[in-house]
Amino acid sequence: MYLRPERATFIYSMSEHFYEGEDNREQREVWENWMRHFKIGFEKAHCSGHASMKDLKEFVRKVKPDVLIPVHTLDEEGFRDFHSDVRMPEKGKAMKI
Repeated sequence: MYLRPERATFIYSMSEHFYEGEDNREQREVWENWMRHFKIGFEKAHCSGHASMKDLKEFVRKVKPDVLIPVHTLDEEGFRDFHSDVRMPEKGKAMKI
């Protein structure tokens, strides 16, 4: 399988500063090369905990994704209340987007 993303944005969100560290320079360069190669937008969003459903709804409203794939959630079905194309990942199975 070969990835060919179109009109994509990679959102890097982590509570630790993995991306910035000098120890991670090589990994960061690999990511940045892939982003440039595929013309993928890149945004960093520091997070220090779980977002509320209110904040998630606002985020989805602003970002306007074509497809919404919720991960690490206790309420997968709740996302269908505010997005028309919600796809649930299944462990060990590929997803076509």
